[in-house]
Amino acid sequence: MKIIKSNRLAGIDIMKFIMAFAVLTIHVQVFFSYNYPSFINWFIRLAVPFYFLSSGYLTAQRYMGLSDKNEKAEYLRHKGFRFGRMFMLWIIIYMPFSIIDFEFNSPSLFIKDVALYIFKIIVTGESRFAWPLWYLYSSMVAYLLFGVLCKLKNFKYYAVLLSIITIAGVLFAPHIHLSNMIQTMYNGVFERLLGGFPYIAIGFLLFRYKEKLTGWVAMLLNLGLSYILFIFGVMGLFPLFGGVAMFLFSNSLQLPGGKLYYKLNVISIWIYLTHMFNILIFNRMIEFCGFVPEQFLSLLIVSVFTLLTSSILFGLSNLSPFGFLKQLV
Repeated sequence: MKIIKSNRLAGIDIMKFIMAFAVLTIHVQVFFSYNYPSFINWFIRLAVPFYFLSSGYLTAQRYMGLSDKNEKAEYLRHKGFRFGRMFMLWIIIYMPFSIIDFEFNSPSLFIKDVALYIFKIIVTGESRFAWPLWYLYSSMVAYLLFGVLCKLKNFKYYAVLLSIITIAGVLFAPHIHLSNMIQTMYNGVFERLLGGFPYIAIGFLLFRYKEKLTGWVAMLLNLGLSYILFIFGVMGLFPLFGGVAMFLFSNSLQLPGGKLYYKLNVISIWIYLTHMFNILIFNRMIEFCGFVPEQFLSLLIVSVFTLLTSSILFGLSNLSPFGFLKQLV
């Protein structure tokens, strides 16, 4: 990874760090069935949209600097394959935890478990306990699609059309009732497989019109609209406006440069990709002790432990014997 020297981009690195804990908070909530206040439920669900938007924005910096159409396509494909490599590595790492409940004693049930495991990975980009990995999967799909579309004459129109179709698919999802497998496929395609495409496309637009989006008015309008949509249950749109608001806020921060932001950026990736292991360990600990802490204390314990382990992994990755760890982030 390259160290980002721009003062404005330092704000994005800080927000990535914060949003990594937001994703952790979502999964602690899901895993332990906790109930958070409405505002927290809204805020933490802006994390992955922010990641997609910032990814699109930062990719556009390099993309816009390339003049040749073939170079642009190759750059986007390379980025897609990089996300794909990361996805495959982490699927393998998570596999022992994802298949822990397979019916190994029954060949027929075991085959069924394996088939469902593969089906879910292909359709949703995740498996049991490997919930964070869909971001990598969706990013891979999005950038490979961009790599194909950017060579077409009406690239922008196709990108807008696919974005609209994806958002519409997410909006209609709660109103469509199909068989379990078909419903899983429908939700997987629009919410996971193509889910990152519209956000990355908007990230490109944010970069193109960055000079016109520097004020606080646009940020506050998007923020307010997002929360109103969340309150009214418009789940397909509130992350879009809220993610844009978080991005505009982070991109407006005027901060001194330094390597600290690079470290925060890499540690945030480790937090995002490894926090589920810490949640699982914590779950085993409270089962062994027979004591369930209050929900915010549980969140604090998992957060501190995840920050510690992620910082250790970052430190180890900079030592020659553990340089291979850099391939995971």
